[in-house]
Amino acid sequence: MPRTIARLSFAWLLLIPGLAATADEKSPGPQRLDRYGDPLPSGAVARLGTVRLLGGNGICDMVFSPDGKLLASGSVSGPLYLWDGSTGREVRQLVGDEDEDNPLSRMHLSLVFSPNSRLLFAGSDRGVHVWEVSTGKVRRPLRKDTGAVHGLACSPDGKRLATAGADGCIRLWEVASGKELRCLEGHKGGAWAVAFSPDSKRLASVGADGLLHVWDVEGKGPATPGAPLGEGVRWSIAFSPDGKWIAAGSSDQWIARVWDVATKEEVVRLSVKKTEQHFFGHPGPVPFTPPLAFTPDGRHLITGGEDGAVRIWDLARGKEERSFRLGWGPVGSLVLSPDGKRLALPGRRLHLCDLATGKDIYERAGHRSPVQLVSFAGNQRLCSVSREGLSCGRACEWDATTGKVLSQHTLWPTSTAPYVLPLALRGRLLASIEFDKGPVVWDVRTNKQVYSLRRFKNGGYPFAFSSDGKTAAFSEEFVGSDYQDVIRVWDLVRNEEVRHFLGHSRSFGHLAFSSNGKRVASEDRIKKVAVVWDVASGKELHRFDLGEERIYHLEFSPDGALLATAYPEQGLVLWDVNSGKKLRGFTWQDKDGDLWGFLTFWGIAFAPDSRSLASIGPDGTVWLWEVCTGRRRCRFDGHRVVVTYLTWSPNGRLLASGSDDTTLLVWDVTGTASDPGRSTELTREQLASLWDNLASAEAARAYRSMKKLAASPRQTTTFLAERLRPAPPASRERMTELLARLDSRQFAERERAVRELERLGDSAKVALLKARAERPSLELRQRLERLLERLDGALKWQTLRALEVLEWLGTPDVRAVLQEFAGGDDSSLLTRQAKAALARLQGNAGD
Repeated sequence: MPRTIARLSFAWLLLIPGLAATADEKSPGPQRLDRYGDPLPSGAVARLGTVRLLGGNGICDMVFSPDGKLLASGSVSGPLYLWDGSTGREVRQLVGDEDEDNPLSRMHLSLVFSPNSRLLFAGSDRGVHVWEVSTGKVRRPLRKDTGAVHGLACSPDGKRLATAGADGCIRLWEVASGKELRCLEGHKGGAWAVAFSPDSKRLASVGADGLLHVWDVEGKGPATPGAPLGEGVRWSIAFSPDGKWIAAGSSDQWIARVWDVATKEEVVRLSVKKTEQHFFGHPGPVPFTPPLAFTPDGRHLITGGEDGAVRIWDLARGKEERSFRLGWGPVGSLVLSPDGKRLALPGRRLHLCDLATGKDIYERAGHRSPVQLVSFAGNQRLCSVSREGLSCGRACEWDATTGKVLSQHTLWPTSTAPYVLPLALRGRLLASIEFDKGPVVWDVRTNKQVYSLRRFKNGGYPFAFSSDGKTAAFSEEFVGSDYQDVIRVWDLVRNEEVRHFLGHSRSFGHLAFSSNGKRVASEDRIKKVAVVWDVASGKELHRFDLGEERIYHLEFSPDGALLATAYPEQGLVLWDVNSGKKLRGFTWQDKDGDLWGFLTFWGIAFAPDSRSLASIGPDGTVWLWEVCTGRRRCRFDGHRVVVTYLTWSPNGRLLASGSDDTTLLVWDVTGTASDPGRSTELTREQLASLWDNLASAEAARAYRSMKKLAASPRQTTTFLAERLRPAPPASRERMTELLARLDSRQFAERERAVRELERLGDSAKVALLKARAERPSLELRQRLERLLERLDGALKWQTLRALEVLEWLGTPDVRAVLQEFAGGDDSSLLTRQAKAALARLQGNAGD
């Protein structure tokens, strides 16, 4: 098999996040709702998809309340969720025990309601907790030193609770008092599952030894440790509604086996032809014990399959009656509603299906699997791609401000490849590669192939689009050498090669295009370097030493001046593309925790103006950084599990995050998009205070002030136009005079010189640097250094932030102000940045 497959098989980063932390800033006014009526997180404009039946990461167990009104779910971390069984709406989150260090880190292995639906018992890796359903409060009737509890069962009469633990002991508890009644010993190794008979008199258990025991709950009759009812079973067990039969999932060639409790004889064995399944991340056969449930009439048994199928068996005939599939992975758990009409299945979100039809009752538009790629197609529309199976996927086009699905398609519906891998998304263009067939570019809106690069069967990954989507760069195994790869730059429209680069080791990493398409950056994992190539000449421009730690991301800033590399431990590092120098790394406060351990392959995204950079944070958060200071501006909290991809709208006002939870959130970066009609009146004193804050070294404080200024567009435009008056270039004679006054013995003279030199900005820097190099007096040197520090620090930050606010607003009045600024001295930072802002606003004028 060619080495291409080894390249394509990379491991996904799996995280176990807790509940999202509190946002840096709460939005005023009433809470916004998504299209389904569920609350949006602070700072979000829209949710694409729904959080209905969307629990935590890795569903461990589910259970219906006996009255059928609620469905509870528990996962490998985070809170327990209670859902409305009719609408799928979240009723309540059961967060945790205040006495525990981190209750959200519990792994909820088993759940069961009391018969009256008032209590929920949760078995975890830390024992058993009991919740009052109506209030969400915790009770503690059980000891905490029981260890991990894998199985739970509450007797139908509501008097006893049975727990199956890792120590192999089956414990019986009195529900009313929480007192332990007895310990039933018989399993060798852990006990995995327990079930009460309908009359509450018997208890069945299975464990790691593969034995099925039936116990007399009162201890008056014989137990079966010496003569187990069945062998070769584990994990799943159920009594029939009349209590006469017991079914258990089998871990050998049988799907399930059913015994008669009275005679202890096997009634039926259920089996299907085994086939070798290749699930992503699990090559070859997967050890699997099917979950099962009896229908209320006791005539049918429902089982989940290793192949993703749900099967309904006729027990009288011992034959499969019918089957259906809702996902592409193994069905590891299932639970039937008390009326026998609804079946709950785990997934990234819970599936509630109609048992009669096998169809999802609450099917919603959007993704059903983790979002892998996201890209804006204009300022209002957004495209996203998920992988729904090994060789199929889903592409959606959304209205980014309302969350409405404009179109959705099943990707690669006719593919017969063992798997298909999405590579890159730019606007509506999706690049993907099939097993051993080379890359293909699709239009996700029409689901049609627009470009084919199948001639490169040993290439395709990594893959990068130019900003206009007309050119692509990708890696290919170079046939002429055993030690090199070739990077090809391909004109997709003309279907011809633009340039290729040689010199990389055969351990290719990441690939990035500059926004103007003139440069390509690539990572060599063997040599541990990033190389910047010139597309026109084919020459290597710079080579950056990446160090020993492997990077997670590589990206050019949109202005082409910077190259960012993201590391899992040390964080972000910025490189100057023109000089080839390492600039700085981003820093964060200790209270922020270990952010960088949570970065993924798609960890960062520059804003279109290159002033902000978004990165993936822990616990489903998104972090916004300021490029000029390297400090954090804010964080957005809202996803329930890890964020997988980030992308900006072309105008830089919206930031979209795709998540492992199958949804996307669109964030209002400027504070104006979520409520465009809102405007506040500011006093002159307030405007002056906010202006001063723009010079702060605290990026978060300055960012809050920027959003407050943006909320008063008319006042802010006039005020900033006054404060940012462009300075004409100073003559040589004038600069000589100002420098002389800077060394004056009179304080007032020195202060007037400082203010004018500050107003001249970049125009004065050359003269100031020259004066410092001429060995002035100590006092003058200190003044020069303080002035240069302010010009490169606070004054520069203040100018950049003020221009950023004006660009956010983008009104005709703002354009007129920027046009005036653009007519200033070409050496001035204000002039250069005003010209760039005008160009970006003009580029987005028709969108």
